Amino acid sequence: MQGDILTPERIKAISESLSEDPHADQIFGFGHSERKRLQDATGSFTADDWEKPHDLEMLGFRFEGSASKLITHILVHEIRHWAQVAVIVRQHNLAPPGEHDLIFSKSFGPLKSNL
Repeated sequence: MQGDILTPERIKAISESLSEDPHADQIFGFGHSERKRLQDATGSFTADDWEKPHDLEMLGFRFEGSASKLITHILVHEIRHWAQVAVIVRQHNLAPPGEHDLIFSKSFGPLKSNL
C-alpha cells in the first residue's frame, strides 16, 4: 500500500537480516518494528484511502482488495500466529507474560459477572 514491492529477493534479504539462529527478542523486535510501520502507514489514511483497491501478487497468488480488507487480513493473520505461540507456551508449561487474555485485562474496563 506504500508502493513497496515484496519481491522474492526482498523477502530473502529480510530473512537474511535475521541471525542464522534468531533469538525470540530479535523475532519479536522485527514484529514490533513492522507493526509500527503499519501503524505509521495507516495513521493518516482518509476514508478514501481505506477503500482504495490494491492488487498484490505473492508466491504465485494474486490478490485484490481494499486497504481495509487487506489490513483486516493482516491483523487476523497475526492473531492466529499469536494463538500458535500461546499453544506452544502452554505445551511447555511456561507462564505467558502479563495480561495476555483480553477478558482478564483492564483494557476496555473491568470484567463484570452476575455469578
